[in-house]
Formats: sequence, C-alpha cells, structure tokens
Amino acid sequence: MKAIILTIILFVTTQLISGQDIQNYNIILIQTKLKDSFINNKPAYNHVLKSYSSINYCDYVNCKIYAQDDENQFLGITSQNIYDNESIINPYGNYGSEYSQTSIRNTYSTYGSEYSNYSPYNEYATKPPILYKFNSFTQVWEIAAYLTKNTYLSTGIHPILDPDVLIYTLESVSCFSTPINNPPLFLSTAITTATQNIKYDYNIITTDINGDTLVITAPIKPEWLTFIDYGNGTALLSGTPTSSHIGAHNVKIKVNDGTVSVDQDFVITVSGPDINHPPTFTSIAVTSAKPNIIYVYGIEATDADGDAMTITAPTIPEWLTLTDYGFGLAILSGTPTSSYIGTHNVKIRVNDGTVSVDQDFMITVSGTNNMKENYSSNFKVFPNPFSRELNILILRQDIKDVFIRVYDITGQMKLYEIVKKNSHNEIISVPLEFLRNGLYILEVQKNGENYRKLILKE
Repeated sequence: MKAIILTIILFVTTQLISGQDIQNYNIILIQTKLKDSFINNKPAYNHVLKSYSSINYCDYVNCKIYAQDDENQFLGITSQNIYDNESIINPYGNYGSEYSQTSIRNTYSTYGSEYSNYSPYNEYATKPPILYKFNSFTQVWEIAAYLTKNTYLSTGIHPILDPDVLIYTLESVSCFSTPINNPPLFLSTAITTATQNIKYDYNIITTDINGDTLVITAPIKPEWLTFIDYGNGTALLSGTPTSSHIGAHNVKIKVNDGTVSVDQDFVITVSGPDINHPPTFTSIAVTSAKPNIIYVYGIEATDADGDAMTITAPTIPEWLTLTDYGFGLAILSGTPTSSYIGTHNVKIRVNDGTVSVDQDFMITVSGTNNMKENYSSNFKVFPNPFSRELNILILRQDIKDVFIRVYDITGQMKLYEIVKKNSHNEIISVPLEFLRNGLYILEVQKNGENYRKLILKE
C-alpha cells in the first residue's frame, strides 16, 4: 500500500514539475533573469555556456550554502522540497523569502544585492557564497562549488554555479525522479532592424539545463543573410542588405537538443540610409541701420537631425563682424559711420557638416543720429563679459545725472535706471544678475548724448 501511495505521489509531482504551463513559465523566467548576464559580454557568456554544457546542476541538490563573511552566515540548503524551511526555494522560509535578510533572493540584503561582495548576483564579487556537499566516505562537508555570476572568479578545481540556473533547477527539474528532458533556451534577443549597405550581425546564444548537445539552424531567412552554427550553443546570423532588400523579412532560428526543438521567430526590417536634412534659419534678418548706432542681428538656426552647425559670413561690409557661439547661435554686429550710408550686401551661411544654407539680405544705412559708441574719454565699462553686475566708471565732472538702459538683442528694454553722480571718477555698479546669459546692449545717456556698447552676460 505504501509503495502504491509513493508511486502516486511521484507521478503527481512529476506531472506538476513537467507540466506545460509551469514549464513555459520557467522558460520565460530563466530567459528574463539570465539574458542580461550573457548577451552584454561575449567572453563572459561563452565561458558560462561552456560551464552549463558540462555541469549537471542536479549534482548540487541538498548542499549547504555559507557566506564568506566574518560570521560564515548559513544561507540555506539547495533542497527541492519547497516546504523545507531551510530550502532556498521556499518563498516563506528564512532562506528563500525575498524579504529575509539571510536569503540570496532578497535583492536588498547583504547576501542577495548585486552590489554586495558576499552576494552571488554581484558580477565582480570576490567572496561569493560557497556550496558544501556531504562526503559519505569521509563523513565531512566539503567545498563543492562557488555560487556566483562572476564567471572569472578563480576557484581552483571547484566549478562556478550560476544562481539563477541553480534556482531554476531546484524549482523545475526533476532531479530525483524519472529524468525528464528540459527544452533548450534562447538567451539572446533577436536584432530586428538593419540598414541598407551596413552589415547586420546577430550573435545567437542558447543553453540547455540538461547539458544536451545543441544544434542551431535557420530554416527561414532572407537570401542576403548567412548562418553559421559554432557547435557550442552559439551561432551567427549576418549579412549586408542592399537597396533591393528594403522592407520586412521573416526569420526563424531553431535550436534542437536531440529531443525537442525550440523556435525563435522574428522579423528584420531593412531601412534606407539616413537622410540628411539641411539646416534652416529661424531668425529674420535686420535690414536697416543708422550711423553711429550699433547694429545687432541675433542669428538663429536649427537642424532637424541635431547636427552640429557652423555659422559664417562669406559676404559682409567691413564695419560688421560675426561671432559664432555654436549651437546654431551667432551675432552679426557693428557700428556704421556716416561714410557707410547706403546699401550693403550680406550673406550668412550655416553648415551642418554635409550641406550649407545661405541667408542673403541687404542692410540699408540711412539718416543721422547723435548716438555714439565711444568710452575712451568719458566712460569705462567693466568687466565685460560679466556674470552678476556691470561697473560703469564716469570720468567727467560735469556729468550730473546718468540714465542707464539695457536692451536685449531684439530691442526689448530689460533695465532703466537714473543715477545721481556725486563725485569725480565715480563708479556706478549696475546689478544685472537677473538677466539670462547672452548678448545685450548697454545704453548710457548723459547731457543729451547716448552711448551704446555690446555687453555679454555669462
């Protein structure tokens, strides 16, 4: 009677473990948990896949796990009994709960965090947990393996076990009943985009929990792709599409472990080469100027591709200068005298590294004005550029009241201030901390005359 009950229990357990729903769930689980550890570092995943093919994880069931910290903290047993309080797969036990401080499955604990030197999930750990297996001959618990994601750890003769694969084995593989075949897994994510005349490479990575020999094929692929199976669970799909291949292409990659096949189906979309969009001017040229008044044109350009732009002025009159500040911003400025009254041709050019666009216009200098830009005898402005405040040194004694105005390059007034001058060589400090960084026009009025100068806030 006991034998019959035991047989029924084993049968039910086997059916539960190998059931299609649970099996599919665990395939997705291990793909999710493992793919980041493998596909980002080819030397590492080649090493680990080699270990997978030669290690039977069932050999490490019922081992004890200890940390390499000062206390040699006990971290549970690799038991497949989910109800065992010491099993690392018991979600409610001290060593399997994601909330327990002694569980490697608690990502915030010393023994489960990817940043802890004592955690199996730290890819750079030097002191990961150790598995101990009972030697029935010597009656001693001996080192059996190291549990870590650090595939380069020097462990001597002892193997390295991946914690995710170990947990998957404990939860899903029947180690002590009639062996069942576990299907192979794809660890790599397909690359689904390609560009005309640029080589496409997809490094395919697979593994098998049972350590079966894997054969990878490509039953469906476009003609411009070639396929190579390296025979170690990895393969390469590569090729260079031409303009005739622009569009969508179905691909099927198949991996077989000698018993069952698993497919990876995806679509590669081939697009044409990147098309450069020319830059454009977003600013409107200032086309008029007056003698002895500073002319300022704030040039702005944009590029739909985000390309770096260079602004130049191939054609400008001699009284103008251009300063390119980068990022599609430049200033064309200067002060014409009465000798420049008339029309002047201007060509501004912006280049995105591939194509140039010109802005052509004419500046007409006309009329008369008493405004001057001359600080050598009456005024000194410093520092320029400035960051917080601007100092104006007034050198003449006959100046009583000083009117100070600051404009942005669009002509909008940002400051108006009247200052009483009380002494000779007085310095007036003008707080301009509130201004945004950029170019401004300073206007100082005294005795009916206006003086203007470009200032830079940075």
